[in-house]
This record gives sequence, structure tokens and C-alpha cells, in this order.
Amino acid sequence: MRNALGHRLALPALALGLLLPAPVAGQPELEELDAYIEQAMRDWGIAGMSVAIVKDGRTIYARGFGVRDVTKGEPVDEHTLFAIGSNTKLFTAVAIGMLVDAGKMEWDGRIIDYLPWFRLYDRYATRELTVRDALSHRSGLGRRGDALWYGTPYSREEVIRRVRYLEPNSSFRSQFGYQNIMFLTAGEALAAVAGTSWDAFIDERIFAPLGMDRSNTSVKSLARMTNVAQPHEATPDGPKPIPWRDIDNVGPAGSINSSAAEMAHWLKFLLAWGEYDGRRLIEEETLRTIMSPHTIVEKNPSDTLAPSRHFSAYGLGVLLSDYKGHKIQSHTGGIDGMLSNVTTIPEKNVGWVILTNTSYNGLYTALSNYLLDTFLGGDRKDWNAIALARWKEQRARAEAARARLEEQRARGTRPSLALEKYAGVYTDSMYGDLRIVHGPAGLRLSWGPYQDVPLEHWHYDTFTAEGSGLGDGRTFVTFRLNARAEVAAVEVSGLEDFERQRERPTRTAAGRSQ
Repeated sequence: MRNALGHRLALPALALGLLLPAPVAGQPELEELDAYIEQAMRDWGIAGMSVAIVKDGRTIYARGFGVRDVTKGEPVDEHTLFAIGSNTKLFTAVAIGMLVDAGKMEWDGRIIDYLPWFRLYDRYATRELTVRDALSHRSGLGRRGDALWYGTPYSREEVIRRVRYLEPNSSFRSQFGYQNIMFLTAGEALAAVAGTSWDAFIDERIFAPLGMDRSNTSVKSLARMTNVAQPHEATPDGPKPIPWRDIDNVGPAGSINSSAAEMAHWLKFLLAWGEYDGRRLIEEETLRTIMSPHTIVEKNPSDTLAPSRHFSAYGLGVLLSDYKGHKIQSHTGGIDGMLSNVTTIPEKNVGWVILTNTSYNGLYTALSNYLLDTFLGGDRKDWNAIALARWKEQRARAEAARARLEEQRARGTRPSLALEKYAGVYTDSMYGDLRIVHGPAGLRLSWGPYQDVPLEHWHYDTFTAEGSGLGDGRTFVTFRLNARAEVAAVEVSGLEDFERQRERPTRTAAGRSQ
């Protein structure tokens, strides 16, 4: 289930460029940008895309390509709304920075002092986790627990309350471990201090002064809006529209929706170190703290594509690295059918936003690398070709892994019990209830966003769930029997063990169990 945001191969989609102002003088490479994007969109099969570039305080490029929805055909332009996913995180860090400026919060203020009911699995981490820790991914929890909020009915507070059952995967503050729920926690701490919701604070203190009038923090706002991109899933037959995913319950980590044109305002604000249209919204020193390293991110030793890179670190809601001797501030974002990239180069006073409405695609990062080479000069690589080749290699490895699993399958086996014996309610302290139902067609699973998913027998007491929304990959569902030959628990690969709930016996009038 952790692969629920997995991606599939897509065939080329139509890409239509919309005419807007000519590229800035002195940047002739941008004259090739339209053609590069259009070809790359065909390569990846992307339905729609929007790009904006800001340099020296003005927008020098803002264009839309392709369509909002392949079934309707309306074109994307620079005002089309997309989900920006985890690029929301820097908004949350900046919002907290505004309260730091006001003396109402501290970077090293403890979360438990802002949210007294907050608890983690580890008592020491509970007592010592700070705002800085939460915003720099050093809680020790790692990239785990997303299934707690993804498509579940749990509120923001309930998600945070349940994370106390998530065992850490490393010691506290020892390493970088991307953690969405800790960003949610920081956002709720902000809300508690400000006496308003995170959503209202973002709208009033960031969107409004930056003129981001159509940007919002919830998919619920989109129903009454026009010019909105539809998310798409890449399939062998081309992009397929899918519903917008409501992730309000993890809002501070990723729920903002915006356009390339309005994100350009955000870029101008960041590149001006906290000023916009002559008004200072956050102290320069505070924003520089946000944009400074707080956690080391280990470089992949097998990555030889950027030999000049010397460091990789995480600030507060932003990834920091160097390329060709310049500091790069960037982040990516992804949620069902939407992938984004935001990058700034402070020394060059330039930045860009890339918004797409089809997953999977590698263009949202390849195009950013293309622009890095464009504005920094020097050797240029065909980043799109590199991304395509790597993606094909990844697919080949995935297919090989599937083939190995097939070879290891014990064929000719049957479940230990009659199928109806596996039906019941299974529960986990953190994730809640999971239901297995038996019917004429066999067993079906329901949990969180995955409802009525058919289970196919694999071998012995293991079943698989695939092709029904559980992601691009095989999810194994294994039942565990006790000494009495009763089903005691079910393990869902990539998730947890769910213990079977036992029906409480009814009692007669005399008080005896039946």
C-alpha cells in the first residue's frame, strides 16, 4: 500500500503550447524551451503542464501546455490550478517563521509545549522534539506512516494522536528521514499558537499579500472554481483521468493548489528574501535560517550525473544542494496524478515552477535540470533522455523482481481453511480497522481508501491485491493462524500486522456466557 502513488508507463499525449511574451533578452536558450517541453511531454505521455520562470524580480516565462483533462480537451495555461504536493512544506515553514518574528514561536521550541497532548513512541523524542526537528525531517520516524492519513477518515488531530504507535526506524536526530506527519504536527502547532487554522493563516498571511488569489489549501475549494487541471494516471493507453485526492488531513505537508502564474509571485518573494511589492512579510534573517542546512542528506554514491555536487542537505521545508558552484534551493511534490518542482538559485536571482497533471513522469525533474544548465552554463546534458533511460531501467528491474517472485511461488497449494474462516474485522492501534469479507467471488479487503478490493490466492495462506487501486505493484496479504487453527492476524505488505477482533460473547439474563 505504500506504493499507492506508484506510476505506470504512458503513451504520448498531445502537447499544445500557448503563446505568451517572448523569452528575456540574454537568454537565447529559452527560445528552445517550448520545443523541448513539447517533445518531452510526448515522450512521457503527459496530459498537461504549466511552467513559470522568474528572473531579477519579474516573470520572464509563463506558459501552459497540453490539456487539463484528456476527455474534455480544454488547454492548460499559466493560470490553470494544479496540486503542488510537498512544495506546500516551505509555505508551512515560512508561516511559522512569521510567528518566530513575532516572538510567538521558536525554532527550538518544543512541540509538546505548543501541543501538550502530542506523543511519540519514544518518550525522549516526545519530550525533546522541536519545531526545527519537525521541519527538517530528523524525528527518527523516516518515510513511514503515510498510510495513516492517505485516504483515511482521520482528522489532522487524530492522525497526530495515532502516530504515537509508530516505532522509530532510527535514533532521534541521527539521520534524515522524510516525514509528512511531522510537518502536519508543526502546522497544527502553528494553528494552536495563532488561534486560527493553518489554512486561514496561509491564506491571510501569505496568499493575500502575494496576490495568490486563486491559490487554496483544499480540494474542497476546487468544486466552485474554473480552469482546474484534472489529475491523470499514466497507463499503456495514455493518460487516464482520476479523481482529485482529498489530503486535507495532512494539509501542512502537502495540500496547497496553485498555478504557475501565482507560484511566480511566491518565487519573487523567496528570491527577494522575504519582500514582495515593497512590503516585508518575513525578516530576511529568518528566511535565511529556513534556507540553511539543518539535516545532512546522504548523497547516493552511485549517482555520477552531478560530479561537481559537494553537499546535499535539508533546510526547513526545502532541499539544499550545490550545482556548478552555485547553491540550489529546491523541492518536489507529488500526490495522485500531480507532480511538481520548485527551484531557486539565489546567486543568479532566478527560479522556476513546473506543474504537471500526470503521474508517473520524470519530466518535472528533468526539465528543472535542463533549466539549471540553461542558467548556469557549462556542459549540458540531455536530462530528459537520461530520465527516460533510468525509468526504463527501473521498470526492467521491477519486472525482474516480479519474475523472481513468480519463481518462488509455491504452486498447487490451497488455503489452510475454508475462505469464510478468513472473513472478519482486523485492527491495528495506529491504522484502525481492516475488514475482510467473504462472498460468492471470494475474499475482498476494505481499509482506508481501498474499499472492496478482491484478493487472489497466491500460495498457502497468502493472497494478493493488485489492479484495484492498491498501487503499481503486488501487495501481499498473509493470514496467520494460531495453535487452534484459527485466523489470528493478517499482515499487509508495506503496512502492519492487523490483529483479528474477537466477537464478545452475549450474556443471558442469568449472566452466563453463550
